[in-house]
Amino acid sequence: MTAGDAATDLAAVWWLFDLDAHIEFWSAYGEINAATWHRARAWAAVFGLSFLNYRLAADPDIADTHAQGLARIQLQRVTAPQLPPQPTSDALP
Repeated sequence: MTAGDAATDLAAVWWLFDLDAHIEFWSAYGEINAATWHRARAWAAVFGLSFLNYRLAADPDIADTHAQGLARIQLQRVTAPQLPPQPTSDALP
């Protein structure tokens, strides 16, 4: 989706998928290097942290509990112990 770093798009994996689906996603996505995976995870953390501060548009003094709940779920996924996807044997020279 972006014209720049794919990691910003891949950060959505932590929003959209439970951790048990990550292995299948990364396998289906194809080869990705560890640096890109780590940047994607960092972007997911940034997005999650920003949602913790959301307020209701109608009343900025009231926290948007729905957005904050989604942020907490994402941050739990991002901070869970994980390993970057490993290159497949057919991708090696």
